[in-house]
Amino acid sequence: MAKKSRAQRSGGTRRSSASGKAAPAAQASGGFADALDRASSDWGTWLLVLAASSWFLAHLSPLAPIAIPAWIVTGLVLGLFRPWYGLLLTIVVVPFTGAAVDPQNGEVLRVVPIYGAAVRVLLDRFVIEPSFGRVGRRGPPWWVVAAAVAAAGLYALSALTGYMAQDRDPVFLRAGLQWLAGGAIPMMVAWIAAAHLVAGRDRLLTTIVLGTTVVACILALAAWVGIPGVDLFTFVRSVEGGRLGALGYPTPTAMGLATVLPMAVFAAWRIRRWLVLPVLGLVLVTMVLTWSRGPLIAVGVGAVAAVLASGRLDRRMAVAGAAAGAAALVGLVAVRYGTNLDAIMAAISASTGSDSDRINTWAAAVTITIANPFLGGGWYALLRVGDFAGRRIANAHNVLLDAFASGGLPLGITNTIVILYSGWMVWVRRHTMAVYLIAAVVTFLVCGFWDIPQVRSYAAVMGGIVLGMAAGPLIARSAGGEALAA
Repeated sequence: MAKKSRAQRSGGTRRSSASGKAAPAAQASGGFADALDRASSDWGTWLLVLAASSWFLAHLSPLAPIAIPAWIVTGLVLGLFRPWYGLLLTIVVVPFTGAAVDPQNGEVLRVVPIYGAAVRVLLDRFVIEPSFGRVGRRGPPWWVVAAAVAAAGLYALSALTGYMAQDRDPVFLRAGLQWLAGGAIPMMVAWIAAAHLVAGRDRLLTTIVLGTTVVACILALAAWVGIPGVDLFTFVRSVEGGRLGALGYPTPTAMGLATVLPMAVFAAWRIRRWLVLPVLGLVLVTMVLTWSRGPLIAVGVGAVAAVLASGRLDRRMAVAGAAAGAAALVGLVAVRYGTNLDAIMAAISASTGSDSDRINTWAAAVTITIANPFLGGGWYALLRVGDFAGRRIANAHNVLLDAFASGGLPLGITNTIVILYSGWMVWVRRHTMAVYLIAAVVTFLVCGFWDIPQVRSYAAVMGGIVLGMAAGPLIARSAGGEALAA
């Protein structure tokens, strides 16, 4: 009897064990099905699909007159009612053209949902939640958020200041508002949204960044070699004698790619370690074809910052990184300057003049700010100083100084507060913050201290996002929430 009982107990145990082996697979399948059910029953998901479809159709010329207004409305509504979805959709669409319109008119169409997302975040934190006696969304200190809001408004004001200084040219005013609404202002808007929305969900965000970056680079290279059809979503494939322009003006494109590269590499590593090399190679090739030196240097500095922050150096990764960096440098020299040694030396010598121009723009920004400390020189301030207009130099090549030149002390100080506070939080949290985020912020800051990423949507939005992630609630090295909740 005892033997039978033991056998029965043993058999029961084996059956339980067998069913236990099948349980994880069943649970995983059920979990995925449940996620699909939840997504399909969420009206926000359908709004997301509608907004994305409107954006896609806006690139088809016959449908653009209807699809563009639909994209504006659905994109804003999505951001307003589902700010997390609005942030993610902005990441997906911002590398590409806004619609079947010229770049000036299309620039703001690249960033529509992020405006709604930022408005909702501000309403939740400062109006809706306090009115119900609840704690609002967690985020940076109120005074930093106030500086970001003020900077966004003052950037818009700089278009009016430039218009007044430009003999009240209405074309100049319209152009200023369009470029600013698609570039510098979204950098602040993206900062506001990311600083309140990303913490706890950064794994999903980095995965979206990886997918978008890979698709964008593939389309850019396809446009570069002349594959038909991709120009539906890309810009002119080359500008200025051969620089890759398929994702927008080359230098801001390279700065945008440099900023997202640490996030894309992190996501690739998390999925499959071998994915890191092809992703790294794809992005670096795309950057090399833009002929931009600064972003490649920034990537190297960001990588060093990541190693120092992590406190350990994997030899294989170091060798692979050094090899990738050397290949990128050689490729840049070959593409930009050629392979003849004399020609390379002559071209490098000539580029010293452009570096001097860059430094001269910094001095000009200081001069403009001193001359008009309350309003600055307005949008494209340097066009009205010295001989910069003749050399087509319109901005001070520095993310901080250009704000001072455009809007005087009010814009310069508020813009600086947002950027330096974010950088300071990276330093304060250097032992706990996710290493990829440290690398992304450092990369963006190096780009910004040498150039002007806020003049176009891609670099401006992605820079604002990584700065906001650093300034908001801690995104720790062990964090990894992937919730889709809005």
